[in-house]
Amino acid sequence: MVNVGESQATGNIGATANSGTQDATSVNTVAKESDDEALIIDANGAFTVDEKTTLSKLIKQSPEIVDYLISLNPKFEKLKSPMVKIMAKVATVEMIAQRADVDVHDLIRNIDAFINKK
Repeated sequence: MVNVGESQATGNIGATANSGTQDATSVNTVAKESDDEALIIDANGAFTVDEKTTLSKLIKQSPEIVDYLISLNPKFEKLKSPMVKIMAKVATVEMIAQRADVDVHDLIRNIDAFINKK
């Protein structure tokens, strides 16, 4: 016997009920909880982004980065889920680029330009 959840029974496999408020709360929580992570700032005062930069550091520097990433690629929509609170401290730019099937160096250039408003 297989136990089928309500979302599966209705044909919405993997569906989540996310409201805009819940999404914003998740991102804001990540920004607040990442206080213990040092941000890397270069001599010109610009935030440094590389393959190993974590999502939580990006969100701390610029909470609107999640919406920007989604505008670049719809696969980043997963970053709006409440799971972002859990994965943000370990998910690196390299990891999210791989999951979205985008070139990591292109993603870094886009993130750098957005965060540092180049």
